Amino acid sequence: MESQSSDVKSPHNLRVQSISSADTKSELGLIDSTYDSQLLVSIEGPYGHMYHDMKSHETVVLIGAGVACTFVMSLFEEVVGSALKASAATRNILIYWTLRDIDMVEFFLEPIRENMRMAQAMDIAVQIKIHVTSTIGIYKPRPFRELTIIQRRIDLKEVVTEAVNTTLAEINALGRCDPACGIGIASASGSSSFSKALRDAALSVDKKTFTEIGGLTVHT
Repeated sequence: MESQSSDVKSPHNLRVQSISSADTKSELGLIDSTYDSQLLVSIEGPYGHMYHDMKSHETVVLIGAGVACTFVMSLFEEVVGSALKASAATRNILIYWTLRDIDMVEFFLEPIRENMRMAQAMDIAVQIKIHVTSTIGIYKPRPFRELTIIQRRIDLKEVVTEAVNTTLAEINALGRCDPACGIGIASASGSSSFSKALRDAALSVDKKTFTEIGGLTVHT
């Protein structure tokens, strides 16, 4: 796997770090050509780099689409695990999941709730927003305070704004004199246009706010 790192400059002379990856695999002859059959295959992804160091950020934002929630879940577990070892600066975790079939939620919700309980035991605030973009599925998750179901597509500018406001509220509430540790956003969308829109949303943060929150890093 080959990883690349680049900096995206904003009109405010800020530097928003963007990290991307490319994975190329050779074709494997796993199917016998003499076998008289057709195989239907559904392929999704790629869903970003296999590893993102999110534990250094004050506010962690995780965005996934469809089955990419598995990628988001692994990062969620890693951040919470780092906090358990007292090796994370995380105070807020915001999870955004966009999908067409609400029934997918049923398989992921309990692991999410378990990680959320561990995070909250360490005073880490967790918010989960699920954006449903179609009427497929009938599952109705049992409501709880940290979960919001939204019947529309995700707005990435809203995501960045919410992350910024959450971080500022945390800083102001604690009246801290130490510098903030910034915001880290990890996306597992598999779409270059989605990644570009996310970077553009991050670059819209003004210079004063960018400095106050301790910076913003976008991982795609």
